[in-house]
Amino acid sequence: MIFAAPGWLLGGALACTAMLWLWRRYDRRQQAALARFVAEHLRGELTQSISVARRRLQRGLYLLALALLFATLARPQWGFRWEEITRRGNDIVFAIDTSRSMTTPDVKPNRLARAKLAIDDFVNQLDGDAVGIVAFAGTAFLACPITLDYGAFHETLGAIDTNTVPRAAPTWRAPSTRHRRLCSAGRGATRS
Repeated sequence: MIFAAPGWLLGGALACTAMLWLWRRYDRRQQAALARFVAEHLRGELTQSISVARRRLQRGLYLLALALLFATLARPQWGFRWEEITRRGNDIVFAIDTSRSMTTPDVKPNRLARAKLAIDDFVNQLDGDAVGIVAFAGTAFLACPITLDYGAFHETLGAIDTNTVPRAAPTWRAPSTRHRRLCSAGRGATRS
């Protein structure tokens, strides 16, 4: 096991030592104060209700909690190793027309559903390529930013319908402009 921030272990040891010293000092002062006010033969009867074992257990648990807090701050790590993988993939952005004309049933079930099925089939064949969706109906809307998370992509693709973007006449300028902005912003950015 290694610690990402081992300095906290030293801090924890110092904190635990300080707590032990403070408790010892407190106990000595308490005994001295009790000795000033109560005769020695009466001390046993007056302090009979105080459980030394319970106090030690309480302090021990407090000390354990403090030690574990500092051990947690030291961030223990085990069971993995970092391995850098370089993978060359493409950034693919799909532009989907979501105007009402896509509900025309000239292909079964309709144009929009057929386009979504084609995109779904295409993405299922990919491995390591980042994908995104720009929906448009007059204006472009980034429905899914470029991502390697195919599950999120499929979820977004399934949610696209003719109400995704406000209705307008479809033009091809809006999605191509949005695609250029998306790709230029995505270059040099790291993918997670």
